Amino acid sequence: MDGSIPEPDLAAIFLDEGEAFQVGERLVQEELALSLSAIARSGASVFYQGRIAHAIVQVET
Repeated sequence: MDGSIPEPDLAAIFLDEGEAFQVGERLVQEELALSLSAIARSGASVFYQGRIAHAIVQVET
């Protein structure tokens, strides 16, 4: 595997400076952690109608 991911947004998350993570390396997803914290704090509405929903729409359009 050469570590290539054709989608730049996915590559930014799942590659480490363009290379696949090695066994034992840590993948930290700060934006995911922030999203999950917001859902825990504010409930599902933040996902379906709040800033997370708006961010999803922005990425998809």
